[in-house]
Amino acid sequence: MTVSSAVSVIFYILMVACVIGLAGMACAPSWRMPGFWDTWKPLGVGMALVLASVLASQAYHGQFSGAGLERAIRAAAMLPMTWLLLYSRPATLRHIQWGLLAGGATAAWLLLFPQFLAGSRPKTSAYTPYNTVTFGNLTLLFAVMAWLSIGWQLTRWRRAEIALKLGVGGLTLAGFIASETRSGWLAIPVFLLIGVCVYNRVPWSRRLAAVGVAVAVGCGVIVANDALNARVEAGVRQWKECQVHELRNTSICVRVQLARAAIEMWKTSPLFGVGERGFEPALDAQQKRGVVSADVARTFGETHNDMLYVLAQYGAVGLLFGLLVIYLLPAWYFARRLGHDDRAIRTAAAMGLSICLGFAIFGLTELMFRGMRTVSFYAIWVSVMLALTYPRRDREASARVPA
Repeated sequence: MTVSSAVSVIFYILMVACVIGLAGMACAPSWRMPGFWDTWKPLGVGMALVLASVLASQAYHGQFSGAGLERAIRAAAMLPMTWLLLYSRPATLRHIQWGLLAGGATAAWLLLFPQFLAGSRPKTSAYTPYNTVTFGNLTLLFAVMAWLSIGWQLTRWRRAEIALKLGVGGLTLAGFIASETRSGWLAIPVFLLIGVCVYNRVPWSRRLAAVGVAVAVGCGVIVANDALNARVEAGVRQWKECQVHELRNTSICVRVQLARAAIEMWKTSPLFGVGERGFEPALDAQQKRGVVSADVARTFGETHNDMLYVLAQYGAVGLLFGLLVIYLLPAWYFARRLGHDDRAIRTAAAMGLSICLGFAIFGLTELMFRGMRTVSFYAIWVSVMLALTYPRRDREASARVPA
């Protein structure tokens, strides 16, 4: 969250470990994991499609982009990273929660006590690798995961551990609120639904009561927070203005212009898009047609929307077999485990599903996968949760413990 190269370093360390592991399997058959493909074949096929969709677009346009291919490789690395992490004991791997709590507390501190402000909002791009919207969205995700991790008990002090997670989650949520990020609120109903599903052993009355309390608190925060209210009102006002003056350079209208331009680009090449190097020239062409303002064409090199950006650059092939696979295929694995008998597995499934669906929703109003570090962040966390939702690993670990 604060060091731009940290996630990439962790990613490359895991990749080196994967290579060493593959070499070890070749030399020592006992290292092999029987039945691995029975569970993970869909993930393998999906990650191959992610790579193929990018390569197909590049081949179609006759343009090779190392950055675009590296993003696809980092996303597709979920398969080898999951395989590598399956060799770790689940009980050990769950200690990643301490890093999660530390990350959430750090993010909250940076938002509640910002070093720079843009108006009333923290300007996180001045002191972290992320802009305020992305940073706020990730902070909300940390808060949700901190609360969901209550399903894991890693110490002898159960009540103290729960209190710590509740406290850090609340502090992190306060940081998200301080970021004044409007779009993150769109994901909260989905997070609440995941929470209702994962605590399926709790009576419905208690679950619905908890949701009611959460909704009441959320409404209270919105009503009481003048800065957030002002931003919501500004968003509504800008939307209405955009219906009359389509080329206004306001936050909402810029997003509408970029969305309209992305769809026009896709129409010119529905299957493979305009290519990675074709977005900015195509945006200039859209400006000449009056689709976007001159300021938008000059200032913005992306769409503020992951799905539309992929659709414009890589076409329907890139969206269907690339980005949606990255979101929905891991989400499918997690959703299947939400009803598992083992609470630890259910917890990991809920956390993983929150990551997948959270990024999908955040990506509707922000380019979450703008940088390599965020792609790596997503891939690493999803891989950890996939490994922790693999029931056989828990059974094997239990079988190795002497009676």
